[in-house]
Amino acid sequence: MTRAQWEAVRWRLVLPTYEQIAGKLGIAYQNVQKRLKAANWDEFSKGMEFIERVLTLHLQKGAAANLTREGV
Repeated sequence: MTRAQWEAVRWRLVLPTYEQIAGKLGIAYQNVQKRLKAANWDEFSKGMEFIERVLTLHLQKGAAANLTREGV
């Protein structure tokens, strides 16, 4: 991933629209789209969602186990 692509990905994690990202980067929103596509944003975001689901499930199981051990 290039530095320009990583900057687009980083801002996409924080900002909801390409227009807002473009404003932060000082580029046209179409270039944000191109950078995110080149950085495989769709796959990246799916991977992030998967990791979030796995961690949430793991934490929920851990909390449930702790409640069982504490007799709650």
